[in-house]
Amino acid sequence: MISSGKYVVRNKDMVWRMVGNETFIINKDGTKIHQLNRVGSEIWKISEGNLTIRQIIENICNHFEITAEEAEKDSAQFIEQMLAQGLVALTDTPVTA
Repeated sequence: MISSGKYVVRNKDMVWRMVGNETFIINKDGTKIHQLNRVGSEIWKISEGNLTIRQIIENICNHFEITAEEAEKDSAQFIEQMLAQGLVALTDTPVTA
């Protein structure tokens, strides 16, 4: 499992658009499209490198009506999937713009 103290930053090479409550992410060469639901879209939107995984989970708990356990499990799993697909990276320190 990934450390909740790490910062999550979106891959800047991805093109993305929000349509309603969903987000569509297209890789740099346009060969792969990822579609995110409402919760995934919120995680993606706030993954700017200035929030830790722990802070993202707290945000999800406050934004949606789910328990802390559900938010932790689902958010960590989702971030791990995004990591595996190269959509995000983890850093030890915050990323500044």
